[in-house]
Amino acid sequence: MTTNVNALEDGDLYVILFLNAAVGDCHWGLYHHYKNEWVPSTTPGSPKGRWVPKGHKYHVKNIGTSQNWMADHATTSGVLSSMFLVGLLRIGNVPPTYQQGLDTIMRSLDNSLSHHTGEMTYCRTWTMGILSKLVAGGYVRTRYSGPQVFSHIEAFGQQQWAGAANADQPRPIAASPLFE
Repeated sequence: MTTNVNALEDGDLYVILFLNAAVGDCHWGLYHHYKNEWVPSTTPGSPKGRWVPKGHKYHVKNIGTSQNWMADHATTSGVLSSMFLVGLLRIGNVPPTYQQGLDTIMRSLDNSLSHHTGEMTYCRTWTMGILSKLVAGGYVRTRYSGPQVFSHIEAFGQQQWAGAANADQPRPIAASPLFE
């Protein structure tokens, strides 16, 4: 496990976890890292610059106190600086040439979020549904079942939750042993 921005490699795909209100509980999403970009400093006397991670965060969020969820996908350059970040769990690498197909899968459940038919859609079920589609499409590889993957992600979040709640910095970046 590392905490260095340079550990984020171009094309890496992560499950991203954020603090939730309940102790040990995390909000789940996915993050596709494009590149680390050197940003020169414009402040006299400060360091010459810093590496900034660039990528795309995919997740769904609850609308107020209702049971309705909406997609909240966006490009980000501050994935490691989020105050509520618990950690990043690497699940694979998707080269830039596959970005369009990846994005299509990531958005494939967007239109069904507020039209519940059966199981409630929320951040964890959305993430697991997208992971299932990514495995089926060959974007990520695992030989483990959905419940095993779910338990693994949940355990990683619980292990890192207290550090995030205490605002320990930097936050962890780990490679999941369940994914190839």
